Amino acid sequence: KDYSPNIIKIIKEAAPFGVAGLFYLIYYQFGVVFVRQILGAEEAGYYSVAFTFLSASLLVPSVIYQKFLLPKLHRWAYHDREKFIMAYHYGNYIMLGLGLLGLLTLWLLAPYIVPLLFGKKYDAAISIVQLMAFNIPLVYIASSAGALLVTQEHMKTKVKYMGLSALVSLILNAPMIYIFGVSGAIYTNIVCNILITFLYFRAVKLRAL
Repeated sequence: KDYSPNIIKIIKEAAPFGVAGLFYLIYYQFGVVFVRQILGAEEAGYYSVAFTFLSASLLVPSVIYQKFLLPKLHRWAYHDREKFIMAYHYGNYIMLGLGLLGLLTLWLLAPYIVPLLFGKKYDAAISIVQLMAFNIPLVYIASSAGALLVTQEHMKTKVKYMGLSALVSLILNAPMIYIFGVSGAIYTNIVCNILITFLYFRAVKLRAL
């Protein structure tokens, strides 16, 4: 039998997820590349410490949506719209609450856990970690809206918005770092997360609900 049409279909269906991973890498992690090239290895080390804490915090929405809720959202999208919509609304409030809690926790504990984990030589990273913490609630509520865009035919829309955010990141990072130093890379993160959160909520309102 000729299975090539099925293979082509699988590739087409899987392609948006692969492209999404690439865009995610650009707008979340390319900041450290810019910092290293513009400011040097020491400043890149401080930024990496901050990004490590942000990455750790992302385990929470990842477990909730990718490991637990995603199969249910796919099922509800087709067979139980009431639960689908309810999961979206409750999810927004829960993720906002958890995100603000994460922001507050990291802000308060950074002066203690940064020296504990990385040594006194990284004390300069404390304020950078605290600034990076402002990304947490944005990423959490974006995860809530973004999870709905993985269902049905909306993944291409999500990838398009991720690509736009990646482009904004590439455009802003260098000038922001030149002006504000390491903080400029984090400001760029915050701008991109605000943008993608707005776009996700707009897409959900117009397309998914």
